[in-house]
Amino acid sequence: MSGARTLERKIQELLDIEEIKRLKARYCFGCDGVASQDVNRGRYVDYEMVTSLFTEDARLEGVGRCEGRDAIREYYKAIQRLPMAIHCIATPLIEINGDTATGKWHGIIPLITADEKVAAWLVGIYEDEFARTSEGWKIRKLGFTPHFHTPAGESWAAMRFFDPAYQMRFGRSER
Repeated sequence: MSGARTLERKIQELLDIEEIKRLKARYCFGCDGVASQDVNRGRYVDYEMVTSLFTEDARLEGVGRCEGRDAIREYYKAIQRLPMAIHCIATPLIEINGDTATGKWHGIIPLITADEKVAAWLVGIYEDEFARTSEGWKIRKLGFTPHFHTPAGESWAAMRFFDPAYQMRFGRSER
């Protein structure tokens, strides 16, 4: 009987880890929003959806610092100024401890800066805390430690891949 309980616990832990991975993916896609077709305009971020991923007492520690859902909502409203950002996360390391968990990821974020309109890389480590709630897992703390933020040259800031000029230059045709 104890073997079955251990198996049930292991299965629940795997289910919890997968739910936290999906939560983190929803966070990334939500932050990325819809990129602007014009680098002089910000992108659309569903900041209400992003905010709903956090506990009421959550905090951000990293590029931005704030505490509580209202402050987090205002932070994500403000990041819409970036014309483009794509959160790429990898190597999840998630530890479950009952109704709390920690997670660590590498984060690689190509973006276009809001003021200078420069393509850049932001690379660092996410160290997050999670809490199981009646609505499922939520982010209690989102921590990001930047390792570097550096310009990337013209690349995606100067020319969009779906731009007809790019397609002609690199031999892509309409399909």
